Formats: sequence, structure tokens, C-alpha cells
Amino acid sequence: MRDSYGLGWMVLIACLAGCTSGGAVSRCGGSPVAVTEAGSIASASLDDGCQGATSAVTWSDGAPGSVCTDPTQCRPTCCACSTAGRSALTSWCNQGVCATPAETCCALAGTPTKSCGD
Repeated sequence: MRDSYGLGWMVLIACLAGCTSGGAVSRCGGSPVAVTEAGSIASASLDDGCQGATSAVTWSDGAPGSVCTDPTQCRPTCCACSTAGRSALTSWCNQGVCATPAETCCALAGTPTKSCGD
């Protein structure tokens, strides 16, 4: 019983890592947000996409709403870039708090980044 419990947690962790590191691409469902706080957004892409971008930046797994001092402390989301056909793995430490995936994607949509080719 204990072995199946441990295996269940490993499967869940693997799924979460896969879902946030390159699976489905999320889009900004609201208005783009221009991030003005220096060093508060992190993004990376590999071959214009999220797949494999986890090797470019070392992210932590801070949940939305958790305290942060650096965007890499927040769980990244695969977000669509404003440039068609591109996406980037992105995290945002918004005023000391990890942003939600929806907020993060709107921040990427409104902020020029190298990972999106801006």
C-alpha cells in the first residue's frame, strides 16, 4: 500500500512538471499587462517554444499567491507570445507574490522579452 501511495505522488509530480514545462500553451484571456517592476518576470523558450525551456532557467515551484523575491521562485507557465507561433515558459513575481498562470500570460503578452523575439 505504501509503495502505491509513493508511486501516486511521483506520477502527480511528473504530470505537474510536464504540464507546466511544455504541454498546452496558455493565452492571455484579458488585457495584456506591461510589467514595469525590473527583474520581476522570467521567460525562456527553446526553438520558439516551451518544450525543453526548463533547462534554460532553474525555476522553483512557488504556487500562485506565495511570497517571492525573484520570478524564478514561482511555478512557470507555458504562455503564448504576442508573436504568432511562439511561446515561452514564463513566471512572474508581481509585487512580491507569485502570479497566477492567467496573470503571468497577460504579463508576457504586454511585456517585450527576448524569449518571444521582442
